[in-house]
Amino acid sequence: MTTNSQVTGTSYIKAVSCPSRIGSGSEKEEVRLALEGAEALAVETQLSLAVIVDGGSTTELHQEVVSSTPDEGLVLRNQLLTESPFLSDTILKTSIIKEEVLNNAMIRDVLVSNPQAAKSAQRLEMLDSRMVPMTD
Repeated sequence: MTTNSQVTGTSYIKAVSCPSRIGSGSEKEEVRLALEGAEALAVETQLSLAVIVDGGSTTELHQEVVSSTPDEGLVLRNQLLTESPFLSDTILKTSIIKEEVLNNAMIRDVLVSNPQAAKSAQRLEMLDSRMVPMTD
């Protein structure tokens, strides 16, 4: 591939400008196979995560949290605990906001079951701004 640069008037030839540092023959084939294996493993890991995070559907779980009513608090808490420790940041934040549904004890249970929850300064700030602040 040759490309002419309009700015400098020089030409770019990929093979010359960016030569491969991978050897030839069997070494090149080993690197290619290792790369393909790593890419396949990455895709497999992404698919596994998609199935376990928020029970496989962040949108559906988010809608359940948003539309929950105070009398559904215990059911929602139990559902969130069932999906733990794989709740997304979106679900954790929405759960913290739903103070009229999830009281401090319920939200504490959910947060304890999701160890990543306490590592966010934003979530801790959200907890401090609840109408009935959580104890330290």
